[in-house]
Amino acid sequence: LKKIEEVERVLKPYEIVSIMFLLHDDARKTYKDLEQFLKEGSSNLIYKWCLNAIRNKDQWENKFYESLFLIKNYKLLKQFDIEAVNAVHQFNHGYLIPNIRLALYRVCENLVGNKLELLLKKMDETELRYRNYLELYILKWISEGRLSIEEGRTDVSSLIDCLKAVDMVKLADLLDFQKPPISFVQSDAYTIIDPNNVGYCIIINQKKFTRDPSNPNLVLNERNGTEIDCNSLKRMLRILKFDFEIINNVSSTTIINIIKNKVKMCFKPNHSIFFLIILSHGHKGTIYGTDSKPVNIVAIDKCLLLPELEKKPKVIIIQACQGENYLRAPKLESDAPVMVWPKDTIFCMASIPYFASYRHLEKGTWYIQTLCKIIEEYPELEITKILNKVQSKLSNDPVFGTEENLRSMPEFSSRLQKDLYFKKQS
Repeated sequence: LKKIEEVERVLKPYEIVSIMFLLHDDARKTYKDLEQFLKEGSSNLIYKWCLNAIRNKDQWENKFYESLFLIKNYKLLKQFDIEAVNAVHQFNHGYLIPNIRLALYRVCENLVGNKLELLLKKMDETELRYRNYLELYILKWISEGRLSIEEGRTDVSSLIDCLKAVDMVKLADLLDFQKPPISFVQSDAYTIIDPNNVGYCIIINQKKFTRDPSNPNLVLNERNGTEIDCNSLKRMLRILKFDFEIINNVSSTTIINIIKNKVKMCFKPNHSIFFLIILSHGHKGTIYGTDSKPVNIVAIDKCLLLPELEKKPKVIIIQACQGENYLRAPKLESDAPVMVWPKDTIFCMASIPYFASYRHLEKGTWYIQTLCKIIEEYPELEITKILNKVQSKLSNDPVFGTEENLRSMPEFSSRLQKDLYFKKQS
């Protein structure tokens, strides 16, 4: 609870309004409390809500975490030891917060400016001083009996009618649970522009490494078996209808420029998705160029902030170790980066921090081979569902069936703004 007090002090006013709207128990009281908060500027409303929820033996912690996730404050979630990548599976489509509140909140998120003022006037509101906080008005309308969000007695028809009247039909449809839902998945999916030319992929394939004179103790072995991964990736990308290019043995000094130049030259306006796949040795926070010098993952992240990729989903896959804690097995070798959270990006790692990934000299890497196989089997699934299947298989099955019972645990970090499918959604 002390941490929640501290968190509440750093939340912005609009975040406090949104959280209290999502969590509120009594619409009239919450409306009055928020009105007072916006006048006076100090708040312990969330702390008080938590105290009350504890007394009621409510699942207050998870509800609070869900509200932080829904307002997209991933930084504060991390203070409670919750990675956004884990929260996305638990909270993304409603968990403890009722769907009607979630739908209303999404309306609040997406309705701004003139359209919002028009809606307020349609709802007979003359006092517009809180026009930046639609949640406050919705709480007022609930307390006046004009809307109901009680389970089994939900009625937001007047709001639906007014949304349609101001030409916000898609937002109205979010609230109309009588209609077959334009599910949040469909309405929030990235657009596939050309189903026959879905995207562009760069594969950087590091096989041979020279010594770095400034670090003579570092010896990076040849990555035998990496060509097997390249062949599997080519097959997978053809199935997904991607253009692609494999670039072999790139030095640390040229990786960034090669990526940027290839994007500028080869990523076309009709491409919908960008893939970057790096097969190399690595250590936490870095991958190695063929000159055995490290390249920071953050630098790779920043180099993708290009106008050609703006608002385009970016999938970064790194097959490399993140450390040196591993078990060896016959015919297995190990390759050894910090989580990166660029916008519209999902970042996929072959192993969790400080642990090794596994490469078979004849079969390729356990991670890449599993990823390709599952994408080929389930190309219609949303990408996080695909990656969950990959994680499940790798964490439960022995590496390439080895008797040593080795396990691999990949991870992925998502800052995608929408759901990502490789197939066009109807």
